Amino acid sequence: EGAVNAYRAVVEEESKTTRAQNPETALMKLQIGETLWHGGEINRAYEVTQEAYQSLLNMLGPVHPKTVQALRQFILILVDTQDKKQADALSQTSYEAQDALMESVLAITSEQDRLQYLAKHNPYALPSAVGDHERLALAAMRYKSIVLDSVLEDVRRASAGQDQYLTSLLQERRSIKDELVGYYFNSKTDGDGPDGRSLRGEIAALRTRLETIERELAHYVSGLGQVRQALHVTFAAIQARLPKDTVLVEYIGY
Repeated sequence: EGAVNAYRAVVEEESKTTRAQNPETALMKLQIGETLWHGGEINRAYEVTQEAYQSLLNMLGPVHPKTVQALRQFILILVDTQDKKQADALSQTSYEAQDALMESVLAITSEQDRLQYLAKHNPYALPSAVGDHERLALAAMRYKSIVLDSVLEDVRRASAGQDQYLTSLLQERRSIKDELVGYYFNSKTDGDGPDGRSLRGEIAALRTRLETIERELAHYVSGLGQVRQALHVTFAAIQARLPKDTVLVEYIGY
C-alpha cells in the first residue's frame, strides 16, 4: 500500500505531458502493477500494467528489453483474468519481439553477457503459461544451447573471412582460453603470478579481454547478413534431419 501511495504522489506532481515522455514513470508503473498483481488486485494491476506497456512501447519501441518485459507481465496478468483471447493475440507479438531482441543481444555481446541475459529472460515461461504448445516446441529448438550455437557461429564465420585482424582476434581468443584453462586446472587462483601481479587479478584481466574479443567478433558477424541460424530453425528443417521412424522428445524446465 505504501508503494501504491508513493506512485500516486508522483502521478499527482507530474503533468500528463511529462509522464507520457518519461520512461522512469512508466517503469515505476510497471513495478506497481507487479506489486498489485502479486497482491491479488488483478483489475488494478491490469490497468497500471497496460498503461506502463503502452508508454514504453511509444517511447522505446517494441524491441526493447523493458518493453518486452512489460508486455510479458501484461500477458500473464491477462491469463489470470481469464482473457485468453487477448493473451493469445499479444503472445504472438511478444514472441516476435523476443526473437528480434535475442538476435540483437547475440550480435553485440560476449558469451558471458548472453548467458546472463538468458538467465533473466526465460523463453519457455510465457508459452507455458498461455498453453501454446507449438511455440513451446519451437522455443526448445531455437533457444536450447543457443549461446553455444551463436559462439560457434561467430568463430566459424570469422574464420571463413580473409581479414588479418579477425585472424589475430581468433588466435588471441584461443590463447586466452588456454591460459584460463591452465589456471583452473592448477586450482590456484590467488597469490603472485610470474610478474608479481595477483593471480586473481590476472584471471579477471583475461576474462575482461576475452569478453571484449567476443563482442568484436559478434559485431563483425552481425554485418554479414542474416545471422543466428538457431533463431530461424523450423519444424520442417528438424523433421528433414530425423532418421525414418524416429521422434524427437525435449524436456524443458521452467
